Amino acid sequence: MTATDGVGIAYRDYGQSGRGLVLLHGGGANLESMDQFAERLGGSRRTVAIASDVAAVVRALDLGPVDVVGHSMGGFVAGFYGIANPDARVVSIDGFGPGMVTVGSDAERAEWRSFQGSMKAAFFAMTAPPESGDLAWRNEQVAMLRDVFPRIGYTAPNAAVMAERNFVDAGGGVYRRRPPRHLFADAFGDDGETDILRMYRHATCPTLIIRCTESGAPAVLDAELDALASANDAVRVVRLPLTHLAPAWDAIDLVVTEIERFLSR
Repeated sequence: MTATDGVGIAYRDYGQSGRGLVLLHGGGANLESMDQFAERLGGSRRTVAIASDVAAVVRALDLGPVDVVGHSMGGFVAGFYGIANPDARVVSIDGFGPGMVTVGSDAERAEWRSFQGSMKAAFFAMTAPPESGDLAWRNEQVAMLRDVFPRIGYTAPNAAVMAERNFVDAGGGVYRRRPPRHLFADAFGDDGETDILRMYRHATCPTLIIRCTESGAPAVLDAELDALASANDAVRVVRLPLTHLAPAWDAIDLVVTEIERFLSR
């Protein structure tokens, strides 16, 4: 579909009926990575995976009030959607955007700043120039991603298809990388002092944050999450001993159990 600003938005409608369920993938991934969530969560819901603007797709498909489940970047996008749509229910799986913690000592804040710097470097490494090329370039990039995915912990059976989907045919024998590099440049474009949990602070809709404790994020994040949950009754935090990418496949059943428990309330 095309949004009102002319931007094309890809989505996958899994059908079924019932309350709408919107699935948002993480940065560097695409909607292919949400198939496994749709298989487990979509049986009694109208389930849609989205690759761009959430509200535009919800309106275009007339989904009404929806539940939104997002992983990583998709998680904090879900948080922003929840603030603007109090009739939603939001699940964020390890979704913490660029920014700074508001608690902790100077040393802990410095540790967090270093962690954010490493995340920025990792995202930029995934989109190293050039961003477009011919078929041979595209095939080389797909092969590289297929090699990288298992090394960073993404072992889902649709990993190869996801790698291929990250490159779109721009016509004339040229292929373009998705997501584009500027997406990450924009995401990390502030001064680094923006509140890390800004997308959850003012939530009034039921919000579940699943914190993957083996993601490498410094422990000060837990103090920040505890303070948030204490200050906002709408927010619930669950900790699981998982790496950041484990929810996308290796531990998906464990994560889905928590999601279903939350959405059944």
